[in-house]
Amino acid sequence: MNAHNGNNRVIDDEFWSMVEASQERLEHIGGQVYMDGKPYTPSLNEVVRANAEQLEHSIGSYAHARVNVRLSALLEGALQGKPHTCLGNAFFIQVESSGQKLLPDNVVHSGDPRLGMNGLTLLNPAVVFEILSPESESYDRGEKFEVYSQISTLNDYLLISPDTIRVTHFVRQAQGWEQSTFIEMESVLSLSQIEVELSLRDLYDGMNVPQQFILFPSSETELMSKTLSLFETEAVLESPSPRVKSLGEANIWCDGACSGNPGRGGWGAIIEQNGKRRELSGGDTDTTNNKMELSALIAALKDVAPGTKVKIVTDSDYVVKGATVWVKGWIRNGWKTAAKAPVKNKELWQELHGLLQMRPHSLHWVKGHAGHPENERCDELARNAIEKLRKTPTSRAK
Repeated sequence: MNAHNGNNRVIDDEFWSMVEASQERLEHIGGQVYMDGKPYTPSLNEVVRANAEQLEHSIGSYAHARVNVRLSALLEGALQGKPHTCLGNAFFIQVESSGQKLLPDNVVHSGDPRLGMNGLTLLNPAVVFEILSPESESYDRGEKFEVYSQISTLNDYLLISPDTIRVTHFVRQAQGWEQSTFIEMESVLSLSQIEVELSLRDLYDGMNVPQQFILFPSSETELMSKTLSLFETEAVLESPSPRVKSLGEANIWCDGACSGNPGRGGWGAIIEQNGKRRELSGGDTDTTNNKMELSALIAALKDVAPGTKVKIVTDSDYVVKGATVWVKGWIRNGWKTAAKAPVKNKELWQELHGLLQMRPHSLHWVKGHAGHPENERCDELARNAIEKLRKTPTSRAK
């Protein structure tokens, strides 16, 4: 059987024939066939001969299988008597508008199933779960998530680490996706769309998952150096955010602005903690808007102690996507993009990633200049900083 038609795009009949013949977990995206986020070679014998070790890993680790079985059991029990159905990892999801097909590690739909391809694909998933592996994590966080996002019925997307206590939960909001990362055994995730409360203790029960602890050093600078040293290796990809003692909660709003891009720039941030608010601002004479967006969040995070649970609100899609989706791929590629180009603003991204690692956090996007009070105030602080630079053009605003 030929794997591709004349223009190198797999058609539906060919795809299903490949699935039947290979018995592998294949996915159909943009006319191409993938396995674990990588282009699939249709000859199984060729794959075995060329890269037997990689093929063995693609089947999934023991921990991967155990977590998925545990997840299925929890979902089946929690959904009893409710109008929601768990399909496990043996049923394809299809994006109706594009025809793209994905195979999740677990999926739940609400109400009656809407089926495509003569009953072979699900069109209306409500919650999708992916169990991460080193090979698939960038794909699951990036391209695969982008495809899933096209499905209007999808409300929750969860990424589960089988080797460390870490679950990342994306929830669809009117303005975009809200992300939260859970690293504590006592954490409970609310999946309101399917009326389920998912306990990490129940999920990892009996798994003997290693927990990482970092003792408080004498200063945050010392603590940060321990985190940033991980950028030298890929170890950070398999590690959860370091588990540090909780120091309460804080809300952060931040924004950046630039007069010319590049040009004079400013940033502003509001921190709300223990019933009080404080404002921060600064700027630079030769900068860009993206640098100011990053600088605002970095300054705010430095102003709250490691271990503080922070809710971050920004109007920068660049910051939200970079911190939640793109960064894993950048780290895996040695701080290069998928196109092998150096990541712009690398030093700022590295600093931001290190700060986020030390603080349980969630990121929320809001539309800029839309009347959001704190966002408008942060914009005002940023522009005031630019105005201050105009009066003192050879120095940085403080």
